Amino acid sequence: MTVTLSQKSYDALLDDLEKLRERNAELERKLDKEVKLSYEIEGNLYDVSKERDKIINDMAEVKRKAEAWIDLKKEMAEMYPVLVNDVEITNGECEKGMLYQLGKHLRRMDELDGTNDFKNLLSDLERGSDE
Repeated sequence: MTVTLSQKSYDALLDDLEKLRERNAELERKLDKEVKLSYEIEGNLYDVSKERDKIINDMAEVKRKAEAWIDLKKEMAEMYPVLVNDVEITNGECEKGMLYQLGKHLRRMDELDGTNDFKNLLSDLERGSDE
């Protein structure tokens, strides 16, 4: 089957084909931009994911250190009344020096962590000796 077109129809068809090619090229450029943007976003998401993982690991390390601090402070606070008792029983200079140093460290730990744990311990010990 053969189709015969007039020159005018043929020219119009060629114009339409050219417009379609231009539109296709324009859409390809837009698609390229979108693909590049997509890759950029994907890269940013990967970077953010790595940063998030690092923050999670850092927070785990901070938590571990905080728990170690709490454990150490608790152990030192538990030793204090024992040393007070030793000083009262033996009146030894060595024990007095150890008690002084331990008290000094516990006061500093309270300053650093913003608590009154040692001050409260001293109050409890004082109340205990009054009873």
